[in-house]
Amino acid sequence: MSRLIYFSPVFWSSFRQRPHFMAAHFLARMGDQVLWVDPYPNRLPRLADLRRGGGIHNQQTDVPAGLTVVSPRALPIEPLPGGSWLNRQGPWRDTQRQIAAFAAAASGEDGLIIGIGRPSRLALETLGALPHRFSFFDAMDDFPEFYSGISRRSMNRVETAVAQQVDRIWASSSFLLDKFRQRGLGDRLSAVFNAFDNAHFGPPQQQRPKTAVLGYVGTISDWFDWRLARRLAPARPDCLLRLVGPVFTAVPADLPENVELLPPCAQPEVEGHLEGFSVGLIPFQSNPLTRGVDPLKYYEYRAKGLGVLSTRFGEMAQRGEQDGVFAADDETDPAVMVERALAFRPSIEQLTGWRERNDWSARFGIAGLFGQGNGGGNGGENGERPS
Repeated sequence: MSRLIYFSPVFWSSFRQRPHFMAAHFLARMGDQVLWVDPYPNRLPRLADLRRGGGIHNQQTDVPAGLTVVSPRALPIEPLPGGSWLNRQGPWRDTQRQIAAFAAAASGEDGLIIGIGRPSRLALETLGALPHRFSFFDAMDDFPEFYSGISRRSMNRVETAVAQQVDRIWASSSFLLDKFRQRGLGDRLSAVFNAFDNAHFGPPQQQRPKTAVLGYVGTISDWFDWRLARRLAPARPDCLLRLVGPVFTAVPADLPENVELLPPCAQPEVEGHLEGFSVGLIPFQSNPLTRGVDPLKYYEYRAKGLGVLSTRFGEMAQRGEQDGVFAADDETDPAVMVERALAFRPSIEQLTGWRERNDWSARFGIAGLFGQGNGGGNGGENGERPS
């Protein structure tokens, strides 16, 4: 059976995200061993890094049989001339030995698969050095937009090299599809949008709270749109805006009294918070950082039967009320849109069908995902990251 080396954009121990479900799908359907390579700092450090704790990356996520986690050591100098050479001389050595030993055990016609979820020099060097049957780039963000200056230029070069050398690119949003088409890579491109874990996600919400709760669970960082909270709360003083998650940006001092900030929760607690919501909120700014995002929150909210009140950004700009999405921006009356979102109640039949179509197993089951079939399928409905 095949073996997969996967360079992840998120830590295995963090909240389960797209890479976790992809690895689980591979183990269940395609192969028997995955070497998961945690991300390492491949940009220059910033002062803001000192404010970030490691708690959100330590959810004690179970490691399934067949998956081995490797955590590379690296100096945060990759964008500098000679930075990769210095890491290669020392910090990367243990990881490179583990990668080489894992690859050497791959045999037979199924052989080795190399997957890259975040471009890096270590991933690019591995791609060029190891014989493999198939390779892919799981493009789930517009990665250069997370960086600035020399770090951004370095990431843009590495991402371009990865996209040009892999056999297949999976794009998780319409913007990313267009980005790689414009680079002349359409012949190796597939749409594989996000989804949710139907097998382990609880049933749809049966009862709504007596006091309407407009809720958000996730990281609150630079991309968070505080203006929306300041517009929604006074427009609907009968509702509670509940924001749950770690805060990595300044909180406005003038938040209305019906805005409630709750601390970060562990992954097992997320679904409990969703059960207490009447509407799901996705208040992200529309900017270059979010234009390539298809948020996982949309799928989790919808799987619970909730209407979604969202700003128009990324893939959310492509969705409308037929998708359970209600626009919340400067062009809409916030009180009216809250009422429409509260009134959204899909039937059990509609929700069952939606959940089946938007499950991870359905999304990753398209032809060509791991080099089988002809590829080119559509994925279905159109670290710290705005997920």
